[in-house]
Amino acid sequence: MVYSLYFIVLTLFGNYTLLNVFLAIAVDNLANAQELTAAENKVSHRLEKLLFFANAQELTAAEKKVSYPIETLPMANAKKLTTTKNI
Repeated sequence: MVYSLYFIVLTLFGNYTLLNVFLAIAVDNLANAQELTAAENKVSHRLEKLLFFANAQELTAAEKKVSYPIETLPMANAKKLTTTKNI
C-alpha cells in the first residue's frame, strides 16, 4: 500500500514538474520572439527611411542634370563667336 501511494505521488509530482519546465521554456521562447519581432520592425522602419532619403537624393541629383537647349549652352555660343571664314 505504501509503495503504490509513493508511486502515485511521485508520478503526479514528476508530471507537474515536467509540465512547468515545458511551459517555462515555451513562454520564454514566445517572449524572445516578440522582442525579435519588435527589433525587426525597428530595423525595417530605419531601412525604409534610408531608402526614402537615398531615393530623394537621387531625384535631386537627377533634377540637377536638367537638359538645356543647345543655344543656351556656353560652348555653343563660344563656337559661334570664334568661327570665322577663311579668305
